Amino acid sequence: MAAALTGGSAFEAGALEAKAETAPVIYATAWGYTLAQDGSGFYNDVAAALTKREEGRSFYKLMPYKRAKAKFLADAGGCLFPSSVDVLKAGGLADEKHPMVQTEPLFEARTHLFAAPGEEPPHTMADLKGKRIALPAGSMMMDLLKGSGAKIIGVNDEESKAEMLMSGRVQVMSGMMPDTGLVFAHMGRQLPAFDGRFSFLNVGLAVVCRKTPETEALIGRLNSRIAELETDAAYRDMLHRAGVKPVGAGAEAMNAIMPAGGADRLLPAPAGRRFPHLKLR
Repeated sequence: MAAALTGGSAFEAGALEAKAETAPVIYATAWGYTLAQDGSGFYNDVAAALTKREEGRSFYKLMPYKRAKAKFLADAGGCLFPSSVDVLKAGGLADEKHPMVQTEPLFEARTHLFAAPGEEPPHTMADLKGKRIALPAGSMMMDLLKGSGAKIIGVNDEESKAEMLMSGRVQVMSGMMPDTGLVFAHMGRQLPAFDGRFSFLNVGLAVVCRKTPETEALIGRLNSRIAELETDAAYRDMLHRAGVKPVGAGAEAMNAIMPAGGADRLLPAPAGRRFPHLKLR
């Protein structure tokens, strides 16, 4: 009897190990206050709600931003959060040889350029010439602004980037909304001036995976969970407090991402206007 029980326990442990080896890993790009490596921050809260029912079928791993991206690209069955297939394609990281799948977007995020105190925010690419600009190290923004004539400074976390702008060490910084609004609210500072019509990388943020049967199954489960969350009052309140609306709220609400203290600066783009920079939908 004892031998049989021991054998059964060993079998079950082996089965769990085998399951863990094939379960997809969601690499989370920790790099600051909104997605901290200690598990705190807005994006970790979103991920916790999203993966609440995974129970070992996938694993959420926090890593520094650049390492998480490298791990994801090296893992033939890995996932990345938060990201977008369109952004990865634009960066040459997804193609027919390396197909990727993603969940339905959780909400739209927009990248803007923010001005230091007393500085006029840039309105066009030409306004960046000769300026010192802080960008997330390893991000696509470094490639997008490479030919702008600005002096590009790579920064490894969002609070340091904000401090550089406030101290005048740089004249401009790139920042994604709602992240930037949350960071400045956390710092007790007013959101810096920016031109809401001059934006980059306007994407629906999601969980992106390298395409395998296991990750396609994961995407299906997460999409079902997203549909549930869209009607969950507590989740919607969390997004509202962060200044964002869930995708299910409709196109008008999607375009109304308002950070605390900065709603007057975020202006809708005129209908039909074209921009000389990248916008991914």
